[in-house]
Amino acid sequence: MMRIKYYLFIIGIILGQTGTGAAVKWHPGHYFTIMPHIMDKRSSGGPLEEAFKELQDSQTLRGMQIRLFWAELETSKDKYNFADIDYFLNRMKKMNKRLVIQVVTKSFSPTKKLVPDYLKASDYEGGVFAYASHVGRDGDKHKGDNIKLWNSNVLERLVKLMKALGDRYNSDSHFEAIGFIESAFGKPLSTVSSAQMSQFYDNMIVINKKTKEAFPNTVVIQELNYPREQMGKVVNGLAAFGGGLSCPDLFPDEPGLNTSKGDLGIYHHFRNKAGSVPIAPTVMQTNYLSTSLSGAKKLNPKAPPGSHIPSISELITFSHNNLKANYIFWTRDDNRNYKHVLTELNQASYKANPQGTLEIGCPSAFNSCNKD
Repeated sequence: MMRIKYYLFIIGIILGQTGTGAAVKWHPGHYFTIMPHIMDKRSSGGPLEEAFKELQDSQTLRGMQIRLFWAELETSKDKYNFADIDYFLNRMKKMNKRLVIQVVTKSFSPTKKLVPDYLKASDYEGGVFAYASHVGRDGDKHKGDNIKLWNSNVLERLVKLMKALGDRYNSDSHFEAIGFIESAFGKPLSTVSSAQMSQFYDNMIVINKKTKEAFPNTVVIQELNYPREQMGKVVNGLAAFGGGLSCPDLFPDEPGLNTSKGDLGIYHHFRNKAGSVPIAPTVMQTNYLSTSLSGAKKLNPKAPPGSHIPSISELITFSHNNLKANYIFWTRDDNRNYKHVLTELNQASYKANPQGTLEIGCPSAFNSCNKD
């Protein structure tokens, strides 16, 4: 019965409209990404107010991306809490800036509540699976949780959340984009079959497509990095309905992201789809420290040749020249490396032409773009 229900659900998706014929809100450029622990600090004069002031004072920064866990958005079954989105959206409107939200369906701490409690039921196979790091001496230690997206009931519940969000925010001109966290599966601490893993990535395409249907006038973005053997399928599936491509790290010298042998690194997919769908890399905390992941670990002898601390200008140039990026999301981190971002973007050349360092043309997958 469950299998029949699942196939009917998939057929409904295939027959549904993609929404690519609608004019899409389009305000490419540079955005801050605010981490969850800073989002919660709303005291006067605190880091969040400082971030708002920096955004207000910057001619170049176009808006802010925030990250919200599924459990924060759906507190219990069909009970939604969008107060955080409303708060940040209202702040953006006062500054005439744009808001981007990322729905977090993968945690990087075993103590973080990722999904609503009702997903613990057997119909959802417990909702999540624990995963460990792939590398290092803690390689088999519980690092975080990921959702069991291969389960059709989990997928349906996430689709329902996206529908509720779309009903509320798609028509808001200051709600720029909605996206999902990185594609990396993690190393499961319990057995996951190859069929379940393949279905996980099939359903990643499905949830993005259903989100686009719920947000026909809004950019939809999926962060992609690994596994490389799944990325070609996912990228092509997203591109078919105008789904945007992001990545959780900007590492110009990272071998796995750049490889052209066998299964392509995600950066090659970006270049192949540039101009047709939105391209939106993210600069995370470690990206300020090195041009490779191993290089960001102090004195690591496995760092690729040439790995070094990049300038902000270098990251922008790589994003434009190598990835043809429309957006860059700059993480506003605790060690204040983001201050270099402000210094760079506050130069006169950026103020005169804020999007001049990025691609601003309307993606060909969209019927038209609304730049108002």
